Order: sequence, then C-alpha cells, then structure tokens
Amino acid sequence: MSGPAPGNGERRGDVLLVASEAAPWAGTGGLGEVIGSLPRRLREAGWNVRIMLPYYGVPALRALPIRERHELHIQMGVHHLPVEILRAEDDAGTPLLLVACAAL
Repeated sequence: MSGPAPGNGERRGDVLLVASEAAPWAGTGGLGEVIGSLPRRLREAGWNVRIMLPYYGVPALRALPIRERHELHIQMGVHHLPVEILRAEDDAGTPLLLVACAAL
C-alpha cells in the first residue's frame, strides 16, 4: 500500500468494513476474527476505519455504550421497515455502526 506514512497526521482514506460478525462481539469463525483485528492494522497504515454489523442484541454488543442513534425506514417491496443505526466504539476508538431491524 502506498500513500502517506502513518504518524504524519494525514489519512489515506476511509474504509467501511461491513460483515455479519466481528470478534469479540459476535463471531463464529474466521470472518469474525479478521473483521475484529483488521481495523487496528489499517489504522496503523493510515486508514480511517469503521465497522458495520447487525445488532444481534448479544450481551457483548448490548454492553457497548451507544453514542448516537439514527432512525430511518427502508422500503422492501410493499413493506416499510423501521431501522435503527446505533453508533458505539471499541476499546481502540474504532467506530462501530450497529444495524438494528427487528423484522430482519
């Protein structure tokens, strides 16, 4: 990867990691481990990283302090589904965007 060297205050760009799982909050295998550990390496390389996950309501996700809530509605065919985007952060300060939709 080329671009500004880490530590000079410049960012290479933004990365949104969208996955069904991320360790340690919700995971069953390799994908969760990668999504859980990759943000630290990307930040070290100068990238601005966020993670988007379904809000399963598992204890590890429920324990995260929610910093922001945004409500919206998504139309799927004739159905209008209420969706909530919850913003939290992991211990390293990586923003977590949790998608809550009871119908899904």
